[in-house]
Order: sequence, then C-alpha cells, then structure tokens
Amino acid sequence: MPTLTKSAYIRFLECPRYMWLHEHRREEVEKKDDPQREWNFEQGNKVDVFARKLFPGGVHVRSFDEHGAEDTRRRIEEGEKCLFQATAMAEGLLAMADIIRLDPIGKTWDIYEVKGTTEVKDEHLYDVWFQKTAFEKAGYKVGKLFVVHVNKKYMLHGEVDPSGFFIMEEVTKEAAVIGEEVKATVEKAKRILALPDAPTQEDAPCSCSPKTGPCPAHCFPGLPEQSVFSLRRLPVKKARALYDKGIKHLCDVPVDYPLNDAQAF
Repeated sequence: MPTLTKSAYIRFLECPRYMWLHEHRREEVEKKDDPQREWNFEQGNKVDVFARKLFPGGVHVRSFDEHGAEDTRRRIEEGEKCLFQATAMAEGLLAMADIIRLDPIGKTWDIYEVKGTTEVKDEHLYDVWFQKTAFEKAGYKVGKLFVVHVNKKYMLHGEVDPSGFFIMEEVTKEAAVIGEEVKATVEKAKRILALPDAPTQEDAPCSCSPKTGPCPAHCFPGLPEQSVFSLRRLPVKKARALYDKGIKHLCDVPVDYPLNDAQAF
C-alpha cells in the first residue's frame, strides 16, 4: 500500500481525485512552468528558514522519507532537543514537521507548523493534527501544537526581528476538536490512494467547482462552456446535484426547476 504523506492528505481534503491523480498520474494535474506556484514555493521556503531563528540551537534534518525518519530518531537518541524538518513514518503515514521541540517538563515533543499567512486557517488544524497522528504512531509522545504565522501588525524598524515578525499560536485544543474526523479521513485517503485506477465520483465524491477545483477535466468530464455552473448565484452544491443527474448544459435545466429571475434570464 502506498504511503500517505501530509501533502497528499491535504490534497485529499481539497479533492480525493486530485490526490490520487497527483500521486499516480502527476503529469495530468501538475502545471509545468507555473510562475505563481514556483513563487509560492520559494516564499514558503524563505518563511520556513527565517522562522528557525526563533529556535536557536535547532538542528536541520536534511534527509527525506525513510532516511529522514531514521535520521530524526538518531538525532533524538543523540540528545538533540529541537529539530527542523523532522520526519515520522509509521503505519502507512509519513509527516515532515517544520519544527519539533522537546518540552523538558513533560518530556513531550511540541510541533510547530510554519505558515506564511497572517492568521491560523482551518486547513492548518488538519495539517498539524495529521503530523501529531504520524509522530504518535511512530512512537513519539506529542505535547502541544502550534502554528507559527506572520504578525500582520509588525512594523519594520531596521533589521527584521523574528520574535516580532512571527506569532507562535497554540492550537492544541482547536485541533483536538477535529481529531476523530482526521482519523476517519486519513483511513479513507489511504484506501483511495491504494486504488489501481482513478476514483470515480461514487468512489470519492467531492464538492469542487469547475472554476476553483484542482482537476476540473477529471471531476467534470464533458462539461459544456454554458453549463449549469454558470447560473448566477446558484450554490455549487445545487449545480453539482444537477450535473450528477446528467443535467450539464443550461438548456437542459428542467422548466420546473426553481430559479430566481436573474438565473432564469
């Protein structure tokens, strides 16, 4: 069975089909020479590296996957108390944490996820709880969870001060609320990832829209230009319901379907 990484899990939450395609037929969904994607990746790396200044003495684990998990454990056995890019791998899960630090009192490992946003978002909670799950399955005792994000009120005066530029916000309680949901969706993601062929809508229903979904050609095959998703202010859920019934073109919408004046025009 293939390994479910944190990145793959986040893609699953966006669209199960997208996760499968990205892992098995990546060339169909990954844009080549995408300047925006490359810029986002570069900026994210810069934020990650700068956030490490908040943790003097931390050690960077430079290996990946199985080797990363082995090197993480070796570093900890050697007595390191703070690691950057630590990896945990167990029971089909793999997570690389931006920063982990040992709490000397509770002897637990706190996980810090670095984000370039100015606030904690819902998806960040799924991100850190997935990491907690993977590290615990690998035998680590996890303590608190944090999201390290940019302080939007920070004012620059000379050199950038990382302690003012970032906010370390604890999200342990907030993330615990979705713990059971993450547990269930992780197992579902693992099953979808192991499928020999791309999942159908029946296998993995999604709530994507053709405009914002990551793989519209796969989630909405045969969608005409003037589709039901073009109806003004029609919720995506209702448009999707029409599409799933085989009603794709605007002209196919039943005459008795409830539309407001703007949509019927």
